[in-house]
Amino acid sequence: AAGSEHSLALKLDGTVVAWGHTNAGQCNVPAGLSNVVAIAAGYEHSMALRSDGTVAVWGNNSYGQTNVPAGLADVVAIAAGYEHSLALRSDGTVAAWGNNDSGQTYVPEGLSNVVAVAAGAHNSLALRADGTMIVWGATNVNQCPFPIGLSNVVAMAGCYNHHLALVRAVPELGVPSVLAVTQTSAVLGAAAAWRNGAASLSERGTVWGLDPDPVANVLAEGGTEVGAYRHERTDLPSGTLIHFRGYVVCGLGPTYSMDGSLWTIPPDPEASRPGE
Repeated sequence: AAGSEHSLALKLDGTVVAWGHTNAGQCNVPAGLSNVVAIAAGYEHSMALRSDGTVAVWGNNSYGQTNVPAGLADVVAIAAGYEHSLALRSDGTVAAWGNNDSGQTYVPEGLSNVVAVAAGAHNSLALRADGTMIVWGATNVNQCPFPIGLSNVVAMAGCYNHHLALVRAVPELGVPSVLAVTQTSAVLGAAAAWRNGAASLSERGTVWGLDPDPVANVLAEGGTEVGAYRHERTDLPSGTLIHFRGYVVCGLGPTYSMDGSLWTIPPDPEASRPGE
């Protein structure tokens, strides 16, 4: 971990080594510090997370950034800002302390389901389990208004006056189009695309069923490319309402489109369909 003018290293045995500018004691690793599993460095302070979920902080304490809140426990991640500190608890909530000149330690009310934290110079970041982010604190250089609609975030970083988010590519599917229908068959056309970059598909196809929200009868094309594709079923019952949806599988698991439906042609074209 790198601070303004000092560096930290976590050794395999759970101890910490620090070097560089130590005008505020940021390189003075507390005696006996052990069982460390994570480290973070601020401007002039250093943080360590122990395996038992407790936190040690040392260095410049001008704004209380080394004053670990009483009773703080069950911590699973830490982050250090310019003059403030963050801790993520195992229950998905966040604790913050230190300099609050820009509101960077005012954790938003109700913030939960957090899986990662990061800190900029004067603001704080949290990544939720649903892949969305929240940022609070300084806005004078537009660090907080992150891109509208940002989602599918898997990692993030807080920098002095800017932030970064790593987003995963996710497949997008429209409802398949009905290209042809007979008494016992139908042809569907569908298209798969990527949002937030590109990745590979391990399977793509359509799902057919007699009930809404079909989950059975997967017809896999085995394709691994995005783009348009066609599927035909020839064993459908005549005069029947068939439900379907597009289907792809990638590293994220299966993704489905919205449902569509079609009627197969009855044996007697003049016969009424059920319910008509």
